[in-house]
Amino acid sequence: MDLEQLKKRKKELHLTYDDLARLTKLERSTITNVFCGYVKYPRIDTLNKILVAMQLPTTEDEEFGVSNYELTPDKEELLMLYEEIGSKLGSEAQKGLINYARFLVDGAKN
Repeated sequence: MDLEQLKKRKKELHLTYDDLARLTKLERSTITNVFCGYVKYPRIDTLNKILVAMQLPTTEDEEFGVSNYELTPDKEELLMLYEEIGSKLGSEAQKGLINYARFLVDGAKN
């Protein structure tokens, strides 16, 4: 199941983002970010809450390409900013951000 299938199921059930937020006990912004594709790899617990609310079976990590890697709010914000940079400035700007992060890490090692 991919994002388009989730969107289709949401439409079939006549659910709004507010409905899903209430059913999952997640922030509306989290639901919006997942369904708009801003978060390409949502945390597995977030995804499973959405699946349960939409009356779908929960999934194994590999099916959705998600990871059990702990995504803290700071890490999630960084990923969202990375995606926003890509959408507003393009992939070259994203590469520049990665290079800058490597520069910072290399400087911290010395």
